[in-house]
Amino acid sequence: MKLSLVFASLLTLVSTAPVEPPYHYEVNSTSASLDGKSFLTDSSVIVEQGGPFAITLSAANWALFTDIVYNHTGLDATTTVGMVTIDCCSAHLAKFNVDINGEKFDFTGADISSPAEDKPGQCLLNVYYKVIDANYFGQQFIDNVLHGKLLPGKWLGPGPQPANWKE
Repeated sequence: MKLSLVFASLLTLVSTAPVEPPYHYEVNSTSASLDGKSFLTDSSVIVEQGGPFAITLSAANWALFTDIVYNHTGLDATTTVGMVTIDCCSAHLAKFNVDINGEKFDFTGADISSPAEDKPGQCLLNVYYKVIDANYFGQQFIDNVLHGKLLPGKWLGPGPQPANWKE
């Protein structure tokens, strides 16, 4: 009887334990391009676990990105509320290259797009505009481009940095 009470107490404790908070870390020397045209050059980027978009750009970098989308790619795109909407079947035509401290990642718009719920056949290219002066790579980038890999950078927390963390 005592053992079952202890087990029940432990089970309750585990089920009510707080969920691990999302992590943030900053990487420097980051460059990114779309179809060979640069929209990030030697920039600082915050990698944000749980971030809602693949890539979030500061105002200046967003201006570069949208100029590339509309004037240099041939993608049929529209922008609403800081998001670019493209035809889902052409998302694979948007060729991205990201270089973080010399490590290169190549991917397409299909890797960082999701269906636009209000526009059948259209996809949101999950690159977002943020008013603050910072650039982010979010959960979709972590999952679909980095494939969960942690990169060396400055730990921003929350909580203590992992024991195996590389600056």
